[in-house]
Amino acid sequence: MDLLTPDLDASERFYQEVFDWRFEPLAGREDRYLLVQAGARRFAGMVQYAKASEPGRKARWLGLLSVADVAAAARQVDAGGGASRLPAKPMAGRGEVAVFADPEGAVFAVIHAEGGDPPDTFPPIDSLFWMELWAGDAERMADFYRPIGGYRVKPSHTIDGVEEWHLVAFDYPRASVVQVKQNEQTSHWLPYVRVADLGATLARAEKAGGRVLVAPSPEIREGQIAVIVDPQGAALGLAEWRDAEVGEVQ
Repeated sequence: MDLLTPDLDASERFYQEVFDWRFEPLAGREDRYLLVQAGARRFAGMVQYAKASEPGRKARWLGLLSVADVAAAARQVDAGGGASRLPAKPMAGRGEVAVFADPEGAVFAVIHAEGGDPPDTFPPIDSLFWMELWAGDAERMADFYRPIGGYRVKPSHTIDGVEEWHLVAFDYPRASVVQVKQNEQTSHWLPYVRVADLGATLARAEKAGGRVLVAPSPEIREGQIAVIVDPQGAALGLAEWRDAEVGEVQ
């Protein structure tokens, strides 16, 4: 995932206070770009919007789907009714990246990463845990993303009264597509970071200038998740997932 922010220095300070993240400037780029690392794993990037961007533009986290062929993914996006936002280009230190919007307007990116994907292990603390798409027609959007990432779609099931579909690769769920009410809100992707202590993380986020958008509730994932908004306006999910046992998806 990548954070696009109007103030990279302020974003770095906020996330440094909230998580145990380390930041490494990426050389050889015209824009300012930071690689984000939790423990031994690099899992994200942060980049400042170009100065020509419209004033008052909010920050946003952009989800990246790993693909074997960016050009082939672009063809699948076009065939499924999506649109290109940024054509494929190499990014030093990351790989080949392209940015798209799905048929409901949710923005996402695909990447063919340099050196391949990280080890397929349960996410460590303070790193990317899960990606979730909130969609007006979740079944249709699951079918849209299926060929892009070479996913299998696990049929819908209901959790906490909400229908969702899983995008599955190599027998493990990689992301979910969640049904929301039509016209209730704009379709968008929400990344989740795994944390050791949800309450302590929320306290640090508020102290650093963020706010809690969705507080933990026993009615939502047994109180194990929350959503915060950073001072620049980017929403981010948090998950205190105590069970590290990951089984295969049938």
